[in-house]
Formats: sequence, C-alpha cells, structure tokens
Amino acid sequence: MAVINFLADQLLGVRGRLTRSGTELTRLNTNNADVPVDLITSVRSGLTIARLALNHIALVLSQQLSVPPVLLQVLTRTALLGAGRVVFALGPDDPVERDRNVKIVLQQEGQSYRKGLNAMADFDQLLGLRPSEDYLSARLQQVQALLSASPTPAGEARVLNEMAAGIAKRLATVGKNEATAAVLGEHIAFIWNVYSGVAHGFGWPTVHS
Repeated sequence: MAVINFLADQLLGVRGRLTRSGTELTRLNTNNADVPVDLITSVRSGLTIARLALNHIALVLSQQLSVPPVLLQVLTRTALLGAGRVVFALGPDDPVERDRNVKIVLQQEGQSYRKGLNAMADFDQLLGLRPSEDYLSARLQQVQALLSASPTPAGEARVLNEMAAGIAKRLATVGKNEATAAVLGEHIAFIWNVYSGVAHGFGWPTVHS
C-alpha cells in the first residue's frame, strides 16, 4: 500500500516528478510513441485503480465494516492487476527487460482497446458512442502494428507471475530469505488465480480446498 501510494503521488500528483522530461518513464513513453494508448496513460490508470481498490480495502478493515468477503476478493484482484502492470513494466533493473515488458503492457492495452472498438463499431442505437470510420481505422492500424511483433500478447497471468518473481527477488536483496520470497510469489499466484475466478463469477473458487 505504501509503495503504491508513493508511486501514485510521484506520477499523479501536482508535481508529476515521474513524467518530467529526462526521466526513465518519459524515455520509455517516447520510445513507444505510435500506440493507441501511451505508456504514461496506462501506468496512471494502473496506479489509480490499484490505489482506489487498496484504499477501499483499508477502509473496510480499519473501520471493521461488515461486507461480503467476495467484495474484498474482487478489490484485491483489481489492485493486483493494476499494480502488477506497473511493477511489470517499470520494475526490472535490466533496461532490455524493461523495454520488453513495456511493449507487452502496451500490447495488452492495444488488444483490449481493439476489442472495445470493434464492439462499439457495430452499435446501431447508441450512435454517439460509435467511433467514426476514420478514428476506428487509425486506431486499429496502430493496434495491428503494435501486435505484429507478437500476435499473441502475454496474458495477465504471466504479468502477475513475473511481478511476483520480481518482488521476491527484491525482497531477497534487502535481507529477506529465499523461503520468504518463494512463499510471497506463490501467495500472489494463489490470490490472482482464485480471485480472478471470483471476479468472473466462476464457481470453482467456492469448492477449491
């Protein structure tokens, strides 16, 4: 929670330190400019949703509010996904790995955007929400170019698994033993898979033991 709040303050705050000229984030954003959703927008969105979800969880726990467990599970899954994309993209120390991960996140954004655009392009009633032909064509061309390097972008599970591995690696460098790091990695994987099932309304999380 503290890390997410710190990053959000740096990026979303009035000063916007992370988006100033010359930062690593602006370099990555500039190097991946011709995309339908730019990196800074994606990172801002991930941090915002993670922060909002975690703040609601903290409120429920601190005030001991009576809420269904499923609400906390869905909020936890949302926080993991939002924070996971940010950590996955910006967390690696190796600049080559960081560049690769940024492209994966932008591909995920593009693929999701394409699905939304294609659905809205078929609207017959809500015409104000239907993208114009010029806008649709331009965005779809950007998405196609973005996905051409890898027609099947990495899924959310890979992003979360690599995020868990990255966090575990950093814990090991600050004095935490490898066993603790391994437990954390498996815990994140468990939460992600089970709570994703909950968020999608599947029944298997209720019978899994």
